Amino acid sequence: PAESTESGEETDKEEWENDDDTDPYAAANLIRDWLTIAERPPLPSPPERHPSAGWWNHYNPEAPVDMEAAYAVRKLIDRHGEPPHVAYLVEWNCRPCQLSWEWPENLKSVYSCMNQVNKWKADDSDLSFNALYGSNFRGAGALDKNLCFLHAFQAACYGLGRSGLVNRDHWKRFCLQQGKTFADGVLARDIDAFFIFIRAENVLLDYVELFKVYQDKSMLSAVLMEKAVRGSPPGYYIVHAAEDVIEHCFTLIIRGPSDPVMIYDGYHERNDTPVILEPL
Repeated sequence: PAESTESGEETDKEEWENDDDTDPYAAANLIRDWLTIAERPPLPSPPERHPSAGWWNHYNPEAPVDMEAAYAVRKLIDRHGEPPHVAYLVEWNCRPCQLSWEWPENLKSVYSCMNQVNKWKADDSDLSFNALYGSNFRGAGALDKNLCFLHAFQAACYGLGRSGLVNRDHWKRFCLQQGKTFADGVLARDIDAFFIFIRAENVLLDYVELFKVYQDKSMLSAVLMEKAVRGSPPGYYIVHAAEDVIEHCFTLIIRGPSDPVMIYDGYHERNDTPVILEPL
């Protein structure tokens, strides 16, 4: 880590808007279709039980909904309909189990999860989505283009005033060297391998600092994480985090013990400001 005075500014462009997939089932295209739809048909009734786990579904369609609230999604587990009217079965991040069908425009914050279900459908697998999910989507970035680790690295370089120091060309050559595309996401050992790769590529970084692990522990919430990292030296940190079976990488920004801990979650090369500075 190192200090820097630069920070990202907000941009109005959402991540899905950068997706140029031509598949009509691609999440970005379904969201774009919604902009031209005058009226949706009724959603199907949610299942009484979880399709693979067998849990009873406690979702109440008559319960009041706060339209301003952000409800956490654990994952999407099924798909219904044909373009443009395609709905996804949401497993909400709560207990007891709650499942409901939702339209893509209500799932923009997890649009890549739609593409996970699309991949499962396209493969015509005999496995349930949960079985496929457990073996294929556990690594960090196992969504859409599998680049969350690279984006976290790029965001850290941007914050340090070294934008472009690490780029997609490095990642493509790394994939060729490793003989795989990391479609299942990256694990901790893959991250170490990438650090070794860019060192061999003579990318100018302090590798003594880069290989340090400042925190390796279980934390039950972002609040606890913020408390735990406040004692770390100021700088930009690449975080490899996991919750349930979902793993993700992002950039953690520590200024000082009295300053709020901030993050960069994503990196959008096409935007004038490629990162958004957000609170943890």
